[in-house]
Amino acid sequence: MPMFLLCLLSFYPPVSSSHVDLILCKLFVIEGKDDFTEVSGVCEGNDGSVFVLDSKNCRIFKYSNEGALITSFGECGQGPGDLFNPGRITTAPDNSVAVSNGNGYISIFSSEGSFKKTYKFPGKISVGFISPNVFYDWNWTEDGKKQQVLLDANNAIIGRFFSVKINDTIVTIPDTTGRRVGFSYGDNSYLPQLLFSTYSGRSVLACSREYKLLIFDSMGKKEQEITRNVQPSFFTRAELDYLEKQIRDHCKAKGWPNKVSKSLISIVPKEKNFFSSVFITDKYVFTCRISENIAKQSAARVLDMFTLDNTFLGAVVIPGTPIYISDERIYITQDDGEDISIAVLSYRQPNKGGKS
Repeated sequence: MPMFLLCLLSFYPPVSSSHVDLILCKLFVIEGKDDFTEVSGVCEGNDGSVFVLDSKNCRIFKYSNEGALITSFGECGQGPGDLFNPGRITTAPDNSVAVSNGNGYISIFSSEGSFKKTYKFPGKISVGFISPNVFYDWNWTEDGKKQQVLLDANNAIIGRFFSVKINDTIVTIPDTTGRRVGFSYGDNSYLPQLLFSTYSGRSVLACSREYKLLIFDSMGKKEQEITRNVQPSFFTRAELDYLEKQIRDHCKAKGWPNKVSKSLISIVPKEKNFFSSVFITDKYVFTCRISENIAKQSAARVLDMFTLDNTFLGAVVIPGTPIYISDERIYITQDDGEDISIAVLSYRQPNKGGKS
């Protein structure tokens, strides 16, 4: 079995003298072959089973603890039990499976795939299941910002948190009639993002532009705030050149005027986001940093690792972008342009004072 030792990275950004060693073992690979077209979520059941959500096919695949396909269920539609633009998947305390749909519905299935019920949130499009009592979403504020909120089961807001200015990433250009048309493009290295993750009824909320994470229990009560006193990294000239090329290529593919690409390039900030995703488990909180050099397109990613009581353990490197992290495993999506697969790796800290 391949094994990799992950040690503290002391360079991006500078970290304290604390460190963390992780032993990472590749367990197996879930081969998507012709099944996966767009994997948007992964979660584990209480029995160790693995659920993979293919959002484009509206299909949920259930695998054993060792990666053997057990069953699949779900189909596209808007009727009871159907899936409509599904985006998130998680397991509830009773081991049922909660799938978030793009129409403000959350579909609940048994772990075997039988449809159980639907939670409906009128006017919402990105609701996330935390517990039967608490849900995640975002709202528009009166001044045009996108803001994270927690909801109860009756669609009432019970808490408001991070917000971002979406207009900072949009440019408006007049068309031939003089009517102004909006254009937007953003890379996750700088596009402000509202981030959310949940695990076993606990959740973490964050904004990619601020190194602060809020942890909530299953009733929506804040348990902890995790922060780091670090400054954001600046884009290098090579990285800015890379982003400019990405923007020009995108605008050309869309058939947009040259002045659109120039305007979009002009609003790229000097500083990077702190991270692109967050994860929470019963033991740890992780942030996945923006790549040290986005122009290099390296598969390796850096995770900052914390305990739930805001102790920074250190930074570690993993061989890919994580889509899900549990108490003992890291799930990494792999896409070679033809097939999508998911590498499943175990992680643990070496035993103190003995063999690992």
